[in-house]
Amino acid sequence: MEQGFTLSGDVRVANDQIKHRSEARTYAYRAYLSSGLTNLTDGERDTLMLRLDRLYAYVFDPLDVLLYLPHLWSNPGHSGAISAEDVHILDRLRIAQSDFLVFCADYPSFGAGQEFEIAQAMGLNILVFCRRGIAVSRMLLGGAGIRRTDMAATDPRTAVVFYDENDEDSLFADLRSRVVELKLALPEVAADRRVGNFGSHLASLIKASDLSDDELCNRTGFTLGFLQYLRSEASDLTDLFPRCRLPQLGGSSVDVLKYTNPGLWVLQKLANALALPIAKIVPGELLAGAAAANVVTSDDIEETLAEVCDGRGVKVSKFLKLRPRVLTDAVAARASDRTTLRERCEVLITDSNNG
Repeated sequence: MEQGFTLSGDVRVANDQIKHRSEARTYAYRAYLSSGLTNLTDGERDTLMLRLDRLYAYVFDPLDVLLYLPHLWSNPGHSGAISAEDVHILDRLRIAQSDFLVFCADYPSFGAGQEFEIAQAMGLNILVFCRRGIAVSRMLLGGAGIRRTDMAATDPRTAVVFYDENDEDSLFADLRSRVVELKLALPEVAADRRVGNFGSHLASLIKASDLSDDELCNRTGFTLGFLQYLRSEASDLTDLFPRCRLPQLGGSSVDVLKYTNPGLWVLQKLANALALPIAKIVPGELLAGAAAANVVTSDDIEETLAEVCDGRGVKVSKFLKLRPRVLTDAVAARASDRTTLRERCEVLITDSNNG
């Protein structure tokens, strides 16, 4: 374990030290620090930034965790050249690249609250700390993402690390133990983990539907901005760094599916609007089956059986009993397209008639 480094007491020098450290070192873990910034006075902002810089140097750096500090890269006080849209992409992307979220509840903040919910929706553990005497919102305390050491505790505030303004040593000691716990709770990433390109898959479905973006938005109730967000691809995100003159910080790997994180309700609305089974909205490589992208659904089977029966002039109801056999044969043959599936249906219907 590395032993951190000596940090300047001047906030601007300390910020530069942390930025250099963030770019120069490769870390095994990543965390995102969420905190209020926008409506703070200059004095409050400088005090907070210096405390967070010390948190990086004396807690997270020695534990091999890259603590992403937004005030170094998109602070509203000195990053006005970055557009609101790019700040939203940047911060959401950095959360998606993180293993857990660290939330400073010292100051109320619209942005921090949104970051809390983004991380929670991604299933990330959240570590909350706060100055003693600050009333923490029950909306935040009730969040399912807060890492609780004692799930039986009736008071959710037991999950929060409270600290005294003049006792940073105790704060840092408490946070070190919590961070170690968070690291131990992280699952191992499977070597064969499947990552689907949801954005390009959705774009191809929309193109095939001949619906305009306006028509699809009318059917789903989505905004044009949200539709574009769902179609995000890795290049849309990584192009942000040169555009805003920002470093990658540890590589350009981007899990776009984690970034967009489309929920089941969104998938259902897309499926209804595009008149497709919901399984078709999900990229094939993400679906469970005999092999990635070789997936046969019950909807595929019923539609193909109906097409074959219609071509033969017979009632499909007579052959619906064949569905389990079609599925078994299709999976065994790794049928991944309608042509192969049709062949299986044709053979089974012929055999059934001959029998």
